[in-house]
Amino acid sequence: MYAIGSVASCDAQGFFTQLGAIGTPLYNVSLATFYYLMLKRNWSIRRLKKVEIWFHLVPWVVGLSTAAWGLIAKLYAGTLNGCW
Repeated sequence: MYAIGSVASCDAQGFFTQLGAIGTPLYNVSLATFYYLMLKRNWSIRRLKKVEIWFHLVPWVVGLSTAAWGLIAKLYAGTLNGCW
């Protein structure tokens, strides 16, 4: 209706919106889990270093895979993200 841009710009906007909408809360969970293990469970830095990769990997993999799926399934153009 009032959209300015192309299908590619709408896809890019949708991709990064989805990535942020999923990745941000998952990183928050990772951070909360890290501090829980460190402060409440008294995990050592050495032990935390062994699982730290998962605190980064899970938000990125889940966020990128859901955002990529939206591109593959052509879900972003014509949705309520401002591209009609």
